Amino acid sequence: MPKRHSTILGLLAICVLLQACATTSMPGQETTIDRLDQANHAFEKANFGEAERHYAEITKQAPQLALPHFRLGLIAYRRDDLQQASDHFQTLLKHDSNHAPGIHNLAVIHLEQARRLFNRYEQLAPEAASSPRIINVRRAIEAMKDEPGTQE
Repeated sequence: MPKRHSTILGLLAICVLLQACATTSMPGQETTIDRLDQANHAFEKANFGEAERHYAEITKQAPQLALPHFRLGLIAYRRDDLQQASDHFQTLLKHDSNHAPGIHNLAVIHLEQARRLFNRYEQLAPEAASSPRIINVRRAIEAMKDEPGTQE
């Protein structure tokens, strides 16, 4: 049992050292935590271009972090880039499948994409779009539109 105890202590020491390496910067180098602070500050000040640059860099350094993917999804949604927003929320859910706001936001995006497709369908085939089944689906989508948008 003492050998197991020393092995666990050794592993803990390695984890502490690795964490220190991840959060300690050399002069002139930013840590992921520094960049995350900058990104969050820019996001809170509604400077979405700067926030997006920082979050994108963070996803390269630490792709497993959920917050950068979540915020990139929000930024893309604000720009009305539904595909990019969807991609970010899907990436988020690969890392954290139970991220409730991410699931909600992805559902909102899918509903908005469906609404836009139905608009296009109505333009291309107005007679077919007037069928009761299509009208019911359209009403359901429109009713969901009145719900709040993305969650932050």
